[in-house]
Amino acid sequence: TITDASEPADVYIVNACTVTSESDRKTRQIVRRLKRQNPDAVVVLTGCMPQAYPETAAALSAADVVLGNRSNDRLIEALGEYFARKERLLLTEAHRNGDPFAPCAIHSFYGRTRAEIKIEDGCNRFCAYCAIPYARGRVRSKKLADIRAEAAALGNAGYAEIVLVTLIANARYLLMSCALSQRFHPDMPYFHRFFIGFDVTDELFGLAIARPGFVEPDYFYGTMILPLAGWSTGTVGGVLAGNALPERIVSSLSVALFGMFLAIIIPPARKNRILAGIVGLGFISSFVCSLLPVLSSWSEGSRTVLLTVLLSSLAAFFFPVPDDDPEKGKADESHAE
Repeated sequence: TITDASEPADVYIVNACTVTSESDRKTRQIVRRLKRQNPDAVVVLTGCMPQAYPETAAALSAADVVLGNRSNDRLIEALGEYFARKERLLLTEAHRNGDPFAPCAIHSFYGRTRAEIKIEDGCNRFCAYCAIPYARGRVRSKKLADIRAEAAALGNAGYAEIVLVTLIANARYLLMSCALSQRFHPDMPYFHRFFIGFDVTDELFGLAIARPGFVEPDYFYGTMILPLAGWSTGTVGGVLAGNALPERIVSSLSVALFGMFLAIIIPPARKNRILAGIVGLGFISSFVCSLLPVLSSWSEGSRTVLLTVLLSSLAAFFFPVPDDDPEKGKADESHAE
């Protein structure tokens, strides 16, 4: 029988996220609280946190059974083994290239009227600040026949709405690419646009968009060299540093990316009152949306994408950049040189 998390239970299952150090801290807090409230219960820790950081999960003694994402399909088997042996069980195998899409068909969603079908998992972008490739493995997709069969089963069960779920939509990279495209010279060849689009990251976007005038291919290619070489080593270094440094320091370092975006926004906003007003409206709108009944249930990333598209569209409509804008003239002169 499924019970509320606040009620006594024989088994507690904590499906842990690991996007930030704060989520890891909350996971440890929840596991310890559950064990403290009900010492005789079995606490299972599974999900991204034990998969990405197995040593940290193993050190959390309040978790009786630890399962990484690669082993979570063995949950029932693991519980049976634990009850038989009464010994702590750790199952955290690293992801491997070529791992198949794990069978995860769900035919009932407890207490919900909308069903979901997971159709894709994993990530191939080994960003230095992100542990998702280690937590979820390489990109892989569910077979189309399995999707159809699962959708049919959910429809027969009475679900009128089904949402197809992927792990990473990368909508912000789409927005960054659109912004960069406005800074290309109209005569830039397609092949340059193609190769620049291959490597639009947060850091490279920040460097390119902060430069006055048009974004030149040679400049962008030059900035790509170090990140391409450092992706793998940087990710390993980030994981090692994240485990070695105190939590407060790791948490403070995680805001560095946002500091970079502020460095992009503030200088032009100080020169342009309209832009400053739009930036201020963005902060206010983001706060208001976090309180609204429907939008507050969305993820922060989804709300940010929605507000970015909406506010930028309104700004372009009400405050279009005229063809004789002096900054545009400077850009044309820079490209001519």
